[in-house]
Amino acid sequence: FNVVGTAVFTALIWVFKEPVVNLLISFFPGDDPMSLQMRVSVFHVIFNVTTTCLLIPFVKQLVDYSCLVIKDKKEQKEELSLKFVDDRLLSAPSIALMQAKKEIDHMLSLVEENVRLSLASVNGDPTENASKIAQNEEVIDFTNGALTRFLIKLSASVDERDEQRIGSYFHVLNDLERIGDHAENFHEIGQEMLAKKISFSDTAMSDIQQMYGVVIDMIAIAKEAFDNENQNCLPALSKLENETDEMKRSFSAKHFSRLSEGNCSLEVSPYYTSTITGLERVADHIVNVGYSIIDPTGSQE
Repeated sequence: FNVVGTAVFTALIWVFKEPVVNLLISFFPGDDPMSLQMRVSVFHVIFNVTTTCLLIPFVKQLVDYSCLVIKDKKEQKEELSLKFVDDRLLSAPSIALMQAKKEIDHMLSLVEENVRLSLASVNGDPTENASKIAQNEEVIDFTNGALTRFLIKLSASVDERDEQRIGSYFHVLNDLERIGDHAENFHEIGQEMLAKKISFSDTAMSDIQQMYGVVIDMIAIAKEAFDNENQNCLPALSKLENETDEMKRSFSAKHFSRLSEGNCSLEVSPYYTSTITGLERVADHIVNVGYSIIDPTGSQE
């Protein structure tokens, strides 16, 4: 606004300096301070009114330009804020616990999304989802820290039963954060392999996809158990966790056989081992989330 107005009026004053000055003097003659102040004030009003009239037809263009130049940080700030709780809820512990559970559900959804997206990275396309994975991981880490601090404050004003629930939430938050870290590691494996221009064999990729499928199923079951405190889901969760343990043993044995036979690249081997080991650990953390409804630490015993 001021830049355009200054440019226009500089050109006008350059051409019509004397008539403009004489006009202002005729309105407020004299050299006393009041007259000088009134001339400046009138010129300022004329400047603002004229510039506004000139720019009215270009309001849309000015708004678009302002949005381009001035980055809006509001969205980012909201993204890095807890969505369902704040310190005002500390005076209502029962409501605060319900809202805290919603935060954990939201964190679980982001973790699940990153696990799904990381499969595409391992499968040879780590660039497409890189931004989304990083964005989700940032929110996951933030939620873990912020909600943990909130629960610590809340624990001072709850009864023994709710204190146990808060204890289980601490463990769930830690498990979800660790799953998020593993998903990020899978994505980084894909990035490193792309940079080295290497890839998994069809057999290795088939193993990884099979294990991923079981892990995704486990997340769905753990989410049902946690959301609805559904203990009936837990045996199925344990069964799938045992399957991932067996897969890791079986796939590792077959992998070393392929290496000894020269059917697998030594350069790819560490990435394959890291991936199936990471998936087995993810399965362990998922079981902890599901079993948190009957044991604060997520123990199956």
